[in-house]
Amino acid sequence: VRSAIQRLNGKVLPKLNWSAPKDAHWIHGTLKCTSPSDVFTLLKASDFVSHDLCNAFDHCNCSRKRPEAFTLVLRRWHSLHESSEFRVFVRDDHLIAISQR
Repeated sequence: VRSAIQRLNGKVLPKLNWSAPKDAHWIHGTLKCTSPSDVFTLLKASDFVSHDLCNAFDHCNCSRKRPEAFTLVLRRWHSLHESSEFRVFVRDDHLIAISQR
C-alpha cells in the first residue's frame, strides 16, 4: 500500500471495488490519504464499507452471493468540488447516461 501511494504522487482516494468510505471523511476532514494508516483508518471507520463487506446481500431475493474476494483500489487524489462529480453509465463500451452526483 505504501509503495502504491508513492507511485500515485503520495496522495490517494481509497475505495473497495464496490464502495468508497465517503461517510468516514470526518475522521481526517478529507478522504485524501497519504499513508497506509490513513487508508485503513478510513476503511475501518466507514459504515458503507462495513455494510458492503458483511451485509450487502442480506435482504436480496436473488441468486447473487457475496463475492469471495474484494479489491482495495487506490486512486490518485484530485481535489474536486462535489458538484463537479458525475456518474457515467456505460454498456457494451457505449456511454448511455450521465448524471450529477
